Amino acid sequence: MRWYNQKEEKIKQMMLEDEKRDKILEAGVPPNIICAKCYQPMKETGRFLTHRYRKEEALFFMRCPDKCLMHKTVFQDGTEHKFKWQTCPKCLSSVTKEKIACNQHVDKTKFNCSNCDYEKIEAGGPIWTKEEKAEERDFKKNRHRFCLSGQLLLDTQEAAAIIENTKTLFDDLVSE
Repeated sequence: MRWYNQKEEKIKQMMLEDEKRDKILEAGVPPNIICAKCYQPMKETGRFLTHRYRKEEALFFMRCPDKCLMHKTVFQDGTEHKFKWQTCPKCLSSVTKEKIACNQHVDKTKFNCSNCDYEKIEAGGPIWTKEEKAEERDFKKNRHRFCLSGQLLLDTQEAAAIIENTKTLFDDLVSE
């Protein structure tokens, strides 16, 4: 029952972390972000949380409202985020990347060169480890143990209180 007694604290901790993330996301758009092509101020099209230097930060997606339609991603301090593009090891031209349909436990990506015959298939590690899968099965199988509610919750809390009172009485008797 220790996990249930700590449930409120855990929920409060998670809510504080969420509020902290919300404050980061509510930050204003960095000023003076201009298009590199037409020098017009860029407009924000979206934002999300990312990690930089082991710290959560907002990453802003910016788009030029003019006809050139240039894009940028910038951090809160105005530093531009540079994506690492893959290049072909044979001819150094750009490589296209696509997900390959596979089973739910392995992530595969296919890289194709647009200029030559280079092709590479990269298999990511398993999405779920065996322990995680077993844990998930156990959780589903024993859900009633983890999700107390209604009368069962009240009965369990009452039983825990009775046990605690009995323990206190026994400790008092032993100490006399």
